[in-house]
Amino acid sequence: MQYHILVKHGMKTKLQSILILTKTASYFGRSLSLIERSISAIALSKPRQTYNLRLTSNDKRSDFENMETSSNTAEVNDNFSASLSFIDIGANMLDPMFKGIYRGKEKHPSDFEEIMDRAWSNGLKKIVITAGTLEESREALKLARTHPNLYCTVGVHPTRCNEFGQDSEVHLAKLRELIQDGLNDSKVIALGELGLDYARTEFCDIETQKKGLLAQLELAKETRLPLFVHNRETGSDLYDILCDNSHCFSRAVIHSFDDTIELANKFLSLNNTHPDKDIYIGLNGCSLKTDENLKVVEELPLNRLLLETDCPWCDIRPTHAGWRFVQSKFPTKPDKKWENGHCVKSRTEPCHMIQVAEIVAGLKGCSVKEVADICYENSIRFYGLQ
Repeated sequence: MQYHILVKHGMKTKLQSILILTKTASYFGRSLSLIERSISAIALSKPRQTYNLRLTSNDKRSDFENMETSSNTAEVNDNFSASLSFIDIGANMLDPMFKGIYRGKEKHPSDFEEIMDRAWSNGLKKIVITAGTLEESREALKLARTHPNLYCTVGVHPTRCNEFGQDSEVHLAKLRELIQDGLNDSKVIALGELGLDYARTEFCDIETQKKGLLAQLELAKETRLPLFVHNRETGSDLYDILCDNSHCFSRAVIHSFDDTIELANKFLSLNNTHPDKDIYIGLNGCSLKTDENLKVVEELPLNRLLLETDCPWCDIRPTHAGWRFVQSKFPTKPDKKWENGHCVKSRTEPCHMIQVAEIVAGLKGCSVKEVADICYENSIRFYGLQ
């Protein structure tokens, strides 16, 4: 295995190059046996001078890649992330931020195609576009049909359940028709985003949310689609409803989980009490913010985890507890200074899946590849994909 350290203009002293090599070797020392360090040339006065660092591994933890670039850092060129396999089970690809529009104002040209290219080149094999209204579901299906590796959900988010109105049967009939359309070409693969949200009842009251959830569980009974479930600050209410209506579904993922280990275990216990159930916990950056979050993830079984970004939300920040495990960083600019080839600060993309996997790997004490492989197989099985 050979890594190339590319020295850029900002590095003008031997001390700087030694510092970078030392930090690099220090990282590998935690997971790899350093057999040989060979520097092909020390010519820091020449821009873009390449150094070679040859390493061999006694285990599978070859997970040092994609160091963020700037004029004062070294860029590690490696296709490690491209060698992994990810399915982003929750991506809000309809969000206007992916077209350069932030809070109603256009900050830069649409870079949607560039975002998708960046995803495919960083290990994404499939992406599930999530929807939260009937109209979003229509748009999600339309977008999913533009690429063979895009899929979508159909459903109504708990904070949008007012759209069911007085006659929920009429709205359900429209959802049912759309689901059937998407099942014809296997583009609709889950029902959701459905669930309960007690943190934002100003958008929709609790009773209306519950009615919307129960109505959609009837759709799940008809279609046998897996559930993509939203849960926020609901205590055990959502769990209780799913238990009482367990005959309506067999598969469910509690996405963007940031609650207690006790509640996670309750959801997962359905796998034991109901032999026909296949229940998972979905993790993204919002699941990895605090030390308490990380303790929960440490205890969750890897064979019950699915990974997601919930992009463009749930970015992983240096102030978050999980940041210390992040090794893969992408060139990034603020939205006002957007450039081709750069991510946008605070706007998550599917390519950031590797960061979620790195944090889970750090907490589990295993390789990023092991996490990626297991969670990929979990996702394939959950959605019934090939």
